[in-house]
Amino acid sequence: MTSNARYPRLRGRTTAMLLVLTGLLISAINSSVAAAHARHAHHKTHVRPLTHARHTAHVRSSRPGAGGARTLSRELDMATKRAKRADRILVADAKRLARCLHRHHGRCRAVRREVQKAGTALADAQRLLARIVYLSDRTARATQIPSVLAPTETPSASPQPPPSMWTSVDVGGWGSSVAADVAGAVSYVRVDTNSSIAGWTAAGLKVINDMSGPYNPGGVSAINANQWAATAVAWYKANPAAVAIEVLNEPAGSWFWGSEAESPANEAAYANLLNVVHAAFVKEFGSARPLILGSYGSASAFEGEWGPAWWRYVNHESVDGVSVHPYGGTDNRSASAEGNRAQVAQAHEQTGKPVYVTEVGWPTAVGQPPTGDSLQWSEAEQAQNITSFIDWAKSTGYVANVTIFNYRDYGTNDWYGIESSSGRHKPAYAALAAFRP
Repeated sequence: MTSNARYPRLRGRTTAMLLVLTGLLISAINSSVAAAHARHAHHKTHVRPLTHARHTAHVRSSRPGAGGARTLSRELDMATKRAKRADRILVADAKRLARCLHRHHGRCRAVRREVQKAGTALADAQRLLARIVYLSDRTARATQIPSVLAPTETPSASPQPPPSMWTSVDVGGWGSSVAADVAGAVSYVRVDTNSSIAGWTAAGLKVINDMSGPYNPGGVSAINANQWAATAVAWYKANPAAVAIEVLNEPAGSWFWGSEAESPANEAAYANLLNVVHAAFVKEFGSARPLILGSYGSASAFEGEWGPAWWRYVNHESVDGVSVHPYGGTDNRSASAEGNRAQVAQAHEQTGKPVYVTEVGWPTAVGQPPTGDSLQWSEAEQAQNITSFIDWAKSTGYVANVTIFNYRDYGTNDWYGIESSSGRHKPAYAALAAFRP
């Protein structure tokens, strides 16, 4: 190590460099802060803000009902003050280090640590400021989409939430002729239908309807929200026994909704669709309506901004719960066995709403390749995984439903069923039946 005591000219250069770098850092911070305020002022002047835009877990509104633009402005001011305070501390510590180096010829470890600490604090403040500016820009862009209206308050007319967690099985693709067999394992089913559910309810089953589409490669923004809501209302009039309606299936998934499924336009369009659907159901049915579930994330799409983005735009009264599909993935076998529980916890943490796990499952095509969202398991392991996941979900207090995907095996490796393709009960059938009230 080179000693500054032996090289006084080098020590002088070090002191000067510290002061110059600190000055440049101050200038950069002040410029970024000024630019942030200028952009935000421009948005406030030229863009009509969404009244219910909210922040995600990193930047939360301190007033639950505050408007997004007002909250962002307050958070921007706070972050600016924090950055300037960190700036001043760094400058003071840099000057202290310069004086120490001059007097003590390099024996200044404590002051060096303080400078490093101050630099870290400043970097953290910069990242927070950049995040808030990003959210401000994102909110402003969303409000410039002509088809998206600011959510309006509607009367709070909500059905009663489930008194205890529902366990159900997905029966999409199978007709109600199998209802009696299904009823031996569960009391609830998730269907995907625009027709009658009388065959299911006649067997004593309660129905969650996944109103999945119509799928469109243009994403949710290609859907006419008023028309979709009118269709849903008409369906419920004919099927008033349904307990919940899931508004679209995996709308963030490119596999159903095109490569731009998670674009800002589609995020805002989904929030708008939820607002329109809620208003239509409250107007027609009041508190006698079904629960309305918003899709917060799916197995592959959850890591993006989808759920947190539409949640910032939507009227929070428009959804009674958020749905997720926490398949375990294919990277790690022990993690895959548990399912993506972190996804479930995050959805509740970010929204405060009950979480409806409307799909989760473990296929049993041992010897075949993994599916897109799960490894393969023996039938005994499948039953064990189901039991473990449901036990965990019940313990959380905020999971309102777990739907196992699905009823019967299909395809060459999509053997998710609690029954084989021929109708043989796997151990998973009995595992589910153990939770039946």
